[in-house]
Amino acid sequence: MRPVRYTLANAAVDPQIGAVIPMDIYIAPFSVSIQADVTGAATYTVEYTLDDIWAPGYNPATGHWIPLVGMTDATADANTFLVSPVTGVRARQTAGAGSVALTVIQAGIA
Repeated sequence: MRPVRYTLANAAVDPQIGAVIPMDIYIAPFSVSIQADVTGAATYTVEYTLDDIWAPGYNPATGHWIPLVGMTDATADANTFLVSPVTGVRARQTAGAGSVALTVIQAGIA
């Protein structure tokens, strides 16, 4: 699967919430790499959900999001791997005038 990249910037003006990046829970084995790159001064959290993000009327703003260990209120570059299925990933930039670039890659079936 191709990498998905999403950049958040300038939370000093208004906290930024990234789009939900959907995951394919039917790929086995489930394997996702997540990397966050910070430019300037930014505080961010990367979160995942088990919600049915494809359900009619689903609203990410009221969904149940779980912060990833090591990527919660972070201020430096970080990366992690997920091996248990999740339905979606997103980033929130909560402070700072810098930016956070989130890259997500899900392994595909060879």
